[in-house]
Amino acid sequence: MLGKSIKTASLAIAVLLLTTGCWDSVDIEDKDITTIVVVDKTVQGYSFTLEIASPKSGNAGGESGGSEEYTILKSEGSTYVEAREDLDRKADKPIYLGAVDSVILTDKLAYSGIEEYVYRLRETGEYRKMVGVVVTTACPEDLLNVKSEHNTGVGMAIEDTLKSLVNTGQSFHVSLGDILESLASPCKCFLLPCMAISDKEIALSGYSVFDCGTCIGFIPVKKSKGAIFLKAKYPKWDYVVPYENGSATVGISFRKKDIKPSYSDGKIRFDLDFYVDAKLRYTQNGKPVTDEMDRQIKVELQKMIYKELKDTVDASQQEYNCDYLDFFNVFRIAYPVAFRNMEWNQEYTKAEFAIQVKVDLETTGTLDYEPRIEH
Repeated sequence: MLGKSIKTASLAIAVLLLTTGCWDSVDIEDKDITTIVVVDKTVQGYSFTLEIASPKSGNAGGESGGSEEYTILKSEGSTYVEAREDLDRKADKPIYLGAVDSVILTDKLAYSGIEEYVYRLRETGEYRKMVGVVVTTACPEDLLNVKSEHNTGVGMAIEDTLKSLVNTGQSFHVSLGDILESLASPCKCFLLPCMAISDKEIALSGYSVFDCGTCIGFIPVKKSKGAIFLKAKYPKWDYVVPYENGSATVGISFRKKDIKPSYSDGKIRFDLDFYVDAKLRYTQNGKPVTDEMDRQIKVELQKMIYKELKDTVDASQQEYNCDYLDFFNVFRIAYPVAFRNMEWNQEYTKAEFAIQVKVDLETTGTLDYEPRIEH
Protein backbone atom coordinates (compact mmCIF):
# COMPACT_ATOMS: atom_id res chain seq x y z
CA MET A 1 0.00 0.00 0.00
CA LEU A 2 1.25 3.46 -0.84
CA GLY A 3 1.47 6.40 1.56
CA LYS A 4 -0.71 6.49 4.67
CA SER A 5 0.17 9.92 6.00
CA ILE A 6 0.73 13.44 4.71
CA LYS A 7 3.73 15.57 5.58
CA THR A 8 2.47 19.07 6.28
CA ALA A 9 4.22 22.29 5.48
CA SER A 10 4.53 23.00 9.21
CA LEU A 11 6.73 19.90 9.61
CA ALA A 12 9.06 21.15 6.90
CA ILE A 13 9.21 24.52 8.67
CA ALA A 14 10.06 22.83 11.96
CA VAL A 15 12.88 20.84 10.37
CA LEU A 16 14.19 23.96 8.70
CA LEU A 17 14.18 25.93 11.95
CA LEU A 18 15.95 23.15 13.84
CA THR A 19 18.71 22.91 11.26
CA THR A 20 19.30 26.62 10.74
CA GLY A 21 18.57 27.98 14.21
CA CYS A 22 15.74 30.35 15.10
CA TRP A 23 18.00 33.42 14.81
CA ASP A 24 18.77 32.50 11.21
CA SER A 25 15.42 31.00 10.24
CA VAL A 26 14.29 31.13 6.64
CA ASP A 27 10.63 31.23 5.69
CA ILE A 28 9.44 28.11 3.90
CA GLU A 29 8.45 30.23 0.94
CA ASP A 30 12.12 31.10 0.45
CA LYS A 31 13.25 27.46 0.09
CA ASP A 32 12.56 24.68 -2.40
CA ILE A 33 11.75 21.86 0.05
CA THR A 34 12.86 18.71 -1.78
CA THR A 35 11.16 15.44 -0.81
CA ILE A 36 12.72 13.06 -3.32
CA VAL A 37 15.80 13.01 -5.55
CA VAL A 38 16.05 10.68 -8.56
CA VAL A 39 19.56 10.28 -9.99
CA ASP A 40 19.96 8.90 -13.51
CA LYS A 41 22.82 8.01 -15.87
CA THR A 42 22.26 9.71 -19.23
CA VAL A 43 23.99 9.77 -22.61
CA GLN A 44 25.50 13.15 -21.73
CA GLY A 45 26.39 12.22 -18.14
CA TYR A 46 23.96 12.50 -15.23
CA SER A 47 20.60 13.98 -14.36
CA PHE A 48 18.81 14.97 -11.16
CA THR A 49 15.01 14.93 -11.02
CA LEU A 50 13.54 16.48 -7.87
CA GLU A 51 10.10 16.44 -6.30
CA ILE A 52 9.58 19.79 -4.57
CA ALA A 53 6.83 20.43 -2.03
CA SER A 54 5.11 23.74 -1.43
CA PRO A 55 2.13 24.51 0.83
CA LYS A 56 -1.23 25.09 -0.81
CA SER A 57 -2.95 28.36 -0.13
CA GLY A 58 -6.02 27.81 1.98
CA ASN A 59 -7.66 31.20 1.43
CA ALA A 60 -7.20 34.64 0.00
CA GLY A 61 -5.10 35.60 3.01
CA GLY A 62 -2.47 33.08 1.93
CA GLU A 63 -2.77 30.82 4.99
CA SER A 64 -1.73 27.22 4.54
CA GLY A 65 -4.53 24.81 3.75
CA GLY A 66 -2.79 22.03 5.70
CA SER A 67 -1.56 20.11 2.67
CA GLU A 68 1.05 20.34 -0.05
CA GLU A 69 1.35 20.35 -3.80
CA TYR A 70 4.36 19.05 -5.69
CA THR A 71 6.35 20.20 -8.69
CA ILE A 72 9.14 18.45 -10.62
CA LEU A 73 12.49 20.01 -11.43
CA LYS A 74 15.10 18.32 -13.66
CA SER A 75 18.72 19.13 -14.47
CA GLU A 76 21.49 17.52 -16.52
CA GLY A 77 25.26 17.72 -16.87
CA SER A 78 28.30 15.75 -17.97
CA THR A 79 29.32 15.39 -14.30
CA TYR A 80 27.48 15.44 -10.97
CA VAL A 81 28.87 18.92 -10.36
CA GLU A 82 27.55 20.24 -13.67
CA ALA A 83 24.17 18.60 -13.09
CA ARG A 84 23.92 20.27 -9.66
CA GLU A 85 24.97 23.64 -11.10
CA ASP A 86 22.28 23.28 -13.77
CA LEU A 87 19.79 22.47 -11.00
CA ASP A 88 20.71 25.59 -9.03
CA ARG A 89 20.35 27.75 -12.14
CA LYS A 90 16.86 26.39 -12.84
CA ALA A 91 15.56 26.54 -9.28
CA ASP A 92 13.80 29.79 -8.41
CA LYS A 93 14.70 29.34 -4.73
CA PRO A 94 17.59 27.72 -2.80
CA ILE A 95 17.21 23.93 -2.70
CA TYR A 96 16.77 22.36 0.74
CA LEU A 97 17.62 18.63 0.96
CA GLY A 98 17.10 17.99 4.68
CA ALA A 99 13.50 16.90 4.13
CA VAL A 100 14.30 14.29 1.45
CA ASP A 101 12.27 11.12 2.10
CA SER A 102 14.07 8.90 -0.41
CA VAL A 103 17.05 8.95 -2.75
CA ILE A 104 16.19 7.01 -5.90
CA LEU A 105 18.89 5.61 -8.17
CA THR A 106 17.89 4.44 -11.64
CA ASP A 107 18.96 0.98 -12.72
CA LYS A 108 21.12 2.58 -15.45
CA LEU A 109 23.08 4.41 -12.77
CA ALA A 110 23.14 1.30 -10.58
CA TYR A 111 24.77 -0.83 -13.29
CA SER A 112 27.31 1.90 -14.08
CA GLY A 113 28.24 2.34 -10.41
CA ILE A 114 26.91 4.41 -7.49
CA GLU A 115 30.03 4.68 -5.31
CA GLU A 116 30.99 8.18 -6.46
CA TYR A 117 27.48 9.49 -5.87
CA VAL A 118 27.15 7.83 -2.46
CA TYR A 119 30.37 9.47 -1.28
CA ARG A 120 29.07 12.74 -2.67
CA LEU A 121 25.96 12.31 -0.51
CA ARG A 122 28.17 11.72 2.51
CA GLU A 123 29.87 15.07 1.96
CA THR A 124 26.55 16.85 1.53
CA GLY A 125 25.69 17.81 5.09
CA GLU A 126 21.99 18.33 4.44
CA TYR A 127 21.19 14.66 3.82
CA ARG A 128 20.21 12.54 6.81
CA LYS A 129 22.34 9.38 7.15
CA MET A 130 19.13 7.40 7.74
CA VAL A 131 17.50 8.55 4.50
CA GLY A 132 16.30 5.55 2.51
CA VAL A 133 18.03 4.62 -0.74
CA VAL A 134 16.31 2.53 -3.42
CA VAL A 135 16.73 1.61 -7.08
CA THR A 136 14.06 2.05 -9.74
CA THR A 137 13.56 0.61 -13.21
CA ALA A 138 11.16 3.44 -14.08
CA CYS A 139 11.89 6.62 -15.97
CA PRO A 140 12.35 9.44 -13.38
CA GLU A 141 9.54 11.59 -14.81
CA ASP A 142 7.16 8.61 -14.99
CA LEU A 143 7.96 7.69 -11.40
CA LEU A 144 7.35 11.18 -10.05
CA ASN A 145 4.08 11.51 -11.95
CA VAL A 146 2.49 8.49 -10.28
CA LYS A 147 -0.45 9.53 -8.10
CA SER A 148 -0.45 8.05 -4.60
CA GLU A 149 -3.56 6.81 -2.84
CA HIS A 150 -3.69 9.71 -0.40
CA ASN A 151 -2.30 12.44 -2.68
CA THR A 152 1.02 12.56 -0.86
CA GLY A 153 4.27 13.12 -2.67
CA VAL A 154 6.02 10.17 -4.30
CA GLY A 155 8.87 10.42 -1.78
CA MET A 156 6.50 9.96 1.16
CA ALA A 157 4.58 7.25 -0.72
CA ILE A 158 7.74 5.20 -1.32
CA GLU A 159 8.90 5.69 2.26
CA ASP A 160 5.50 4.61 3.62
CA THR A 161 5.37 1.57 1.34
CA LEU A 162 8.80 0.34 2.42
CA LYS A 163 8.11 1.13 6.08
CA SER A 164 4.90 -0.90 5.92
CA LEU A 165 6.76 -3.87 4.40
CA VAL A 166 9.48 -3.64 7.06
CA ASN A 167 6.91 -3.42 9.87
CA THR A 168 5.06 -6.48 8.57
CA GLY A 169 8.30 -8.50 8.28
CA GLN A 170 8.32 -8.61 4.48
CA SER A 171 11.35 -6.43 3.77
CA PHE A 172 14.28 -4.62 5.40
CA HIS A 173 15.36 -0.99 5.51
CA VAL A 174 18.53 0.20 3.75
CA SER A 175 19.78 3.70 4.54
CA LEU A 176 22.58 5.87 3.23
CA GLY A 177 24.51 5.03 6.40
CA ASP A 178 24.12 1.28 5.72
CA ILE A 179 25.55 1.67 2.22
CA LEU A 180 28.51 3.70 3.47
CA GLU A 181 29.19 1.02 6.08
CA SER A 182 29.05 -1.72 3.44
CA LEU A 183 31.40 0.12 1.10
CA ALA A 184 33.88 0.57 3.96
CA SER A 185 33.76 -3.12 4.93
CA PRO A 186 36.00 -5.91 3.57
CA CYS A 187 32.94 -7.47 1.92
CA LYS A 188 31.44 -4.46 0.06
CA CYS A 189 28.31 -6.40 -0.96
CA PHE A 190 24.73 -5.31 -0.25
CA LEU A 191 21.16 -5.31 -1.49
CA LEU A 192 18.97 -2.32 -2.32
CA PRO A 193 15.17 -2.45 -2.69
CA CYS A 194 13.98 -1.86 -6.25
CA MET A 195 10.73 0.01 -6.94
CA ALA A 196 8.81 -0.18 -10.21
CA ILE A 197 5.51 1.04 -11.62
CA SER A 198 2.90 -1.72 -11.65
CA ASP A 199 -0.72 -1.05 -12.69
CA LYS A 200 -0.15 2.69 -12.25
CA GLU A 201 1.11 2.15 -8.69
CA ILE A 202 4.61 2.17 -7.24
CA ALA A 203 5.46 -1.27 -5.84
CA LEU A 204 8.47 -3.24 -4.64
CA SER A 205 9.67 -5.37 -7.56
CA GLY A 206 12.72 -7.01 -5.96
CA TYR A 207 16.28 -6.29 -4.83
CA SER A 208 19.34 -5.11 -6.74
CA VAL A 209 22.60 -6.88 -5.86
CA PHE A 210 25.66 -4.64 -5.45
CA ASP A 211 29.35 -5.50 -5.27
CA CYS A 212 31.82 -2.64 -4.66
CA GLY A 213 29.14 -0.09 -5.46
CA THR A 214 28.15 -1.56 -8.83
CA CYS A 215 24.94 -3.48 -9.49
CA ILE A 216 25.68 -7.02 -10.68
CA GLY A 217 22.19 -8.53 -10.75
CA PHE A 218 18.59 -8.50 -9.65
CA ILE A 219 16.52 -10.74 -7.36
CA PRO A 220 12.78 -10.64 -8.23
CA VAL A 221 10.46 -10.19 -5.27
CA LYS A 222 9.04 -13.70 -5.78
CA LYS A 223 12.51 -15.16 -5.19
CA SER A 224 13.49 -12.87 -2.32
CA LYS A 225 11.93 -14.65 0.68
CA GLY A 226 15.17 -16.40 1.61
CA ALA A 227 17.07 -13.10 1.67
CA ILE A 228 14.34 -11.51 3.77
CA PHE A 229 14.43 -14.43 6.20
CA LEU A 230 18.15 -13.79 6.68
CA LYS A 231 18.14 -9.97 6.69
CA ALA A 232 14.80 -8.85 8.17
CA LYS A 233 14.55 -8.50 11.92
CA TYR A 234 11.18 -10.24 12.33
CA PRO A 235 10.32 -11.94 9.01
CA LYS A 236 6.73 -13.06 8.51
CA TRP A 237 4.98 -14.61 5.55
CA ASP A 238 1.96 -16.59 4.41
CA TYR A 239 2.36 -19.88 2.55
CA VAL A 240 -0.05 -22.02 0.58
CA VAL A 241 1.13 -25.50 1.56
CA PRO A 242 0.06 -28.53 -0.48
CA TYR A 243 -0.97 -31.80 1.09
CA GLU A 244 -2.71 -34.90 -0.21
CA ASN A 245 -5.96 -33.88 -1.93
CA GLY A 246 -5.76 -30.21 -0.96
CA SER A 247 -3.82 -27.23 0.34
CA ALA A 248 -3.65 -25.10 3.47
CA THR A 249 -2.84 -21.43 4.05
CA VAL A 250 -0.31 -21.06 6.86
CA GLY A 251 1.11 -17.90 8.43
CA ILE A 252 4.70 -18.13 9.67
CA SER A 253 7.04 -16.06 11.81
CA PHE A 254 10.61 -16.79 12.87
CA ARG A 255 10.87 -17.39 16.59
CA LYS A 256 14.64 -17.73 16.47
CA LYS A 257 17.47 -18.07 14.00
CA ASP A 258 20.94 -19.28 14.94
CA ILE A 259 23.90 -18.80 12.63
CA LYS A 260 27.00 -20.58 13.91
CA PRO A 261 30.30 -20.36 12.00
CA SER A 262 33.19 -22.79 12.30
CA TYR A 263 36.68 -22.77 10.81
CA SER A 264 38.95 -25.79 10.59
CA ASP A 265 41.79 -26.73 8.22
CA GLY A 266 41.13 -23.62 6.15
CA LYS A 267 37.47 -24.53 5.58
CA ILE A 268 34.55 -22.29 6.51
CA ARG A 269 31.25 -23.77 7.59
CA PHE A 270 27.97 -22.20 8.70
CA ASP A 271 25.27 -24.07 10.60
CA LEU A 272 21.93 -22.33 10.13
CA ASP A 273 19.11 -23.33 12.46
CA PHE A 274 15.71 -21.71 11.98
CA TYR A 275 12.87 -22.12 14.46
CA VAL A 276 9.54 -21.24 12.85
CA ASP A 277 6.16 -20.66 14.46
CA ALA A 278 3.40 -21.53 12.02
CA LYS A 279 -0.32 -21.03 12.41
CA LEU A 280 -2.94 -22.67 10.22
CA ARG A 281 -5.28 -20.02 8.82
CA TYR A 282 -7.60 -22.23 6.82
CA THR A 283 -7.68 -25.34 4.67
CA GLN A 284 -9.02 -25.82 1.16
CA ASN A 285 -12.81 -26.21 1.30
CA GLY A 286 -12.68 -25.90 5.09
CA LYS A 287 -11.84 -29.57 5.57
CA PRO A 288 -11.22 -30.73 9.16
CA VAL A 289 -7.57 -31.41 9.98
CA THR A 290 -6.50 -34.95 10.64
CA ASP A 291 -3.26 -36.03 12.28
CA GLU A 292 -1.94 -37.10 8.89
CA MET A 293 -2.82 -33.74 7.31
CA ASP A 294 -1.10 -32.00 10.21
CA ARG A 295 2.04 -34.06 9.60
CA GLN A 296 1.98 -33.46 5.83
CA ILE A 297 1.52 -29.70 6.18
CA LYS A 298 4.39 -29.46 8.64
CA VAL A 299 6.75 -31.53 6.49
CA GLU A 300 5.89 -29.67 3.28
CA LEU A 301 6.26 -26.28 4.96
CA GLN A 302 9.72 -27.26 6.24
CA LYS A 303 10.70 -28.30 2.72
CA MET A 304 9.46 -25.03 1.21
CA ILE A 305 11.32 -22.81 3.68
CA TYR A 306 14.47 -24.95 3.44
CA LYS A 307 14.46 -24.70 -0.36
CA GLU A 308 14.08 -20.91 -0.30
CA LEU A 309 16.97 -20.55 2.15
CA LYS A 310 19.21 -22.96 0.24
CA ASP A 311 18.43 -21.35 -3.12
CA THR A 312 19.24 -17.95 -1.64
CA VAL A 313 22.60 -19.05 -0.25
CA ASP A 314 23.46 -20.95 -3.45
CA ALA A 315 22.69 -17.88 -5.59
CA SER A 316 24.93 -15.66 -3.47
CA GLN A 317 27.80 -18.17 -3.73
CA GLN A 318 27.45 -19.48 -7.27
CA GLU A 319 25.63 -16.81 -9.28
CA TYR A 320 26.86 -13.56 -7.72
CA ASN A 321 30.03 -14.67 -5.85
CA CYS A 322 29.12 -12.06 -3.28
CA ASP A 323 28.14 -12.17 0.40
CA TYR A 324 25.26 -9.71 0.38
CA LEU A 325 23.64 -11.82 3.13
CA ASP A 326 26.14 -10.53 5.74
CA PHE A 327 27.57 -13.87 6.86
CA PHE A 328 30.97 -12.19 7.03
CA ASN A 329 29.92 -10.26 10.14
CA VAL A 330 29.20 -13.46 12.05
CA PHE A 331 32.46 -15.07 10.91
CA ARG A 332 34.52 -11.93 11.60
CA ILE A 333 33.34 -11.79 15.21
CA ALA A 334 34.06 -15.49 15.80
CA TYR A 335 37.41 -15.65 13.96
CA PRO A 336 38.86 -12.10 13.75
CA VAL A 337 42.47 -13.13 13.05
CA ALA A 338 41.59 -15.61 10.30
CA PHE A 339 39.19 -13.09 8.77
CA ARG A 340 41.84 -10.38 8.53
CA ASN A 341 44.12 -12.71 6.58
CA MET A 342 41.66 -13.79 3.91
CA GLU A 343 39.96 -12.37 0.82
CA TRP A 344 36.44 -12.85 2.11
CA ASN A 345 34.38 -13.05 -1.08
CA GLN A 346 36.73 -15.67 -2.54
CA GLU A 347 36.57 -17.78 0.61
CA TYR A 348 32.83 -17.24 0.96
CA THR A 349 32.08 -18.96 -2.35
CA LYS A 350 33.75 -22.13 -0.99
CA ALA A 351 32.03 -22.09 2.43
CA GLU A 352 29.81 -25.02 3.41
CA PHE A 353 26.28 -24.49 4.71
CA ALA A 354 24.11 -26.83 6.77
CA ILE A 355 20.52 -25.61 7.03
CA GLN A 356 17.88 -26.94 9.40
CA VAL A 357 14.29 -25.70 9.63
CA LYS A 358 12.16 -26.67 12.62
CA VAL A 359 8.45 -25.85 12.44
CA ASP A 360 6.03 -25.64 15.37
CA LEU A 361 2.60 -25.83 13.72
CA GLU A 362 -0.53 -24.66 15.52
CA THR A 363 -3.75 -25.99 13.99
CA THR A 364 -6.28 -24.73 16.55
CA GLY A 365 -7.45 -21.38 17.80
CA THR A 366 -6.97 -19.37 14.61
CA LEU A 367 -9.11 -16.34 13.81
CA ASP A 368 -10.06 -17.37 10.28
CA TYR A 369 -10.82 -21.00 10.82
CA GLU A 370 -10.70 -23.35 13.78
CA PRO A 371 -10.07 -26.85 12.44
CA ARG A 372 -11.20 -30.02 14.15
CA ILE A 373 -8.65 -32.73 14.79
CA GLU A 374 -9.88 -36.17 13.72
CA HIS A 375 -8.10 -39.26 15.06
